[in-house]
Amino acid sequence: NKTFSDEQLREIGHRNAILMDRLLRHNQRPNQYGSKVASAAINRRRQQEKISRDNLILLK
Repeated sequence: NKTFSDEQLREIGHRNAILMDRLLRHNQRPNQYGSKVASAAINRRRQQEKISRDNLILLK
């Protein structure tokens, strides 16, 4: 078991506080990149839009 001196404990606590502050600031930043939409999702949406248009035509 390693025991730390009071000075070492203060230094460790100080560094931990700095690291925690960095982590919290990093988490609060807005995401600068949008999530990429998969091509399958795009194709499903287009297919659904086409079905909806066709249904509207049939209703007329």
